[in-house]
Amino acid sequence: MPTAEKLIEEKLKLYELNGLFKEVRKIQTYVFKNAVDFYIAEKNKLSDKSFMTTGTLAATAVNQFEKRLSDAIVKNAGYRSEIRKYMTSFDTIDRFNVKLHRQINGVDIKSIINLANKQKRDLVNRTAGNVLSEISETSVWDNLAGRSMRDQFTKPVKKILYQNIMQGSPQSEAKKALHDFIVGNKKLKRIGRLERWSGQIARDTLSQYDGAINDMVRKEFDLDGWLYVGSLVKDSRPQCVRWKRMKEIPAKILPKELANPMNKGQIPGTTRDNFGTYKGGYNCAHSAFPIRLTNK
Repeated sequence: MPTAEKLIEEKLKLYELNGLFKEVRKIQTYVFKNAVDFYIAEKNKLSDKSFMTTGTLAATAVNQFEKRLSDAIVKNAGYRSEIRKYMTSFDTIDRFNVKLHRQINGVDIKSIINLANKQKRDLVNRTAGNVLSEISETSVWDNLAGRSMRDQFTKPVKKILYQNIMQGSPQSEAKKALHDFIVGNKKLKRIGRLERWSGQIARDTLSQYDGAINDMVRKEFDLDGWLYVGSLVKDSRPQCVRWKRMKEIPAKILPKELANPMNKGQIPGTTRDNFGTYKGGYNCAHSAFPIRLTNK
């Protein structure tokens, strides 16, 4: 039988969402190519127009381009397929947690899973429907970055196009501005905007659902510690490095740990009661799994 830590690490692999991000990068490449082609065509078309006429025609054209762009993203078959797979990850998280709590704490949490099923369905539908697969103005789950794909991605692309058309920017400048925003910049270690934004939304929603279930379990069974699991990377936050090295975090010292001034990127309002949900901060790739320490 795999160890508890191995099971948690296997569960954390669900957060990687490699298939989803592969499709996101394809979309970014498609958007970049189409945005450059659109810029060249519009600039040539408007080259002999007056400034006022150019502004009016360019505004109409970029609005139409944004609509085509939005429709293309929504109808992308590969993207929608990966979103459907993403939606099943929440059920997989539940199955892992049932096994883990039985193995580590000797408790059956199926009743808690059943209690949370309605909230889970609402959360999954809101995230996958309003945030990842549709262009909408709907606000996303509390404490998650951004408001909608339109605000975060298609509107900024439209703005870059409009500004460069109005300024008469050389093709190389417009192309660089579009590339840096849409695809990213390897030299500056920036990933594309859609990948960065949707990645944080998708990971945080999955991770915070996982943590919320475990916070419910901790309270129900009066668990008094956390097992802090997950890999460290070069830019891991100081608190994640510290807690990972501690491995087990007693509940009685957690308030002092959360108040440490060296902590970076911590979600405002993180407390002992929601630590399993928020952990080290936004986009945290670790797991704070509740355990009983007093019997050891």
